[in-house]
Amino acid sequence: MAALLNKIPEKLSITERLAERFGPKEQKATSLDVQRQTMSIKAAFRLKIEGECWNPPSGALDAGKLIVVVNFNLSQDGRIIGQPRADDYARMSGPLKVAADSALRAVRMCAPYSDLKLPKDMYDQWKEIKLTFDPSDMLS
Repeated sequence: MAALLNKIPEKLSITERLAERFGPKEQKATSLDVQRQTMSIKAAFRLKIEGECWNPPSGALDAGKLIVVVNFNLSQDGRIIGQPRADDYARMSGPLKVAADSALRAVRMCAPYSDLKLPKDMYDQWKEIKLTFDPSDMLS
């Protein structure tokens, strides 16, 4: 109260000054770590699905145009909740629909994902997965 009346600024303790100075850097590092771990988790899904379960449509012309984005939700023990969904599936036809069906089938076949040993404390980062299936990546 006296500081307000006298308009004398209160001095911060050394720990408060250090927290003020280094706190944001600590938070950025933590955020970066979470981003890296999230990318590693998505890479683990991609490796498992593409390596073990996905057979992209063979003989399709312009494989680079058969890119499909699949979304699915997981329980904490790695089981799929509901059904995997492909973006714009209702509008697809021909080879693109065949590619989407192939990607959706792969996601279902590889489940459950408990063997990936997903970190329980990061469940918010992997409870909703969005993967892009691109056959041209496998050809190159």
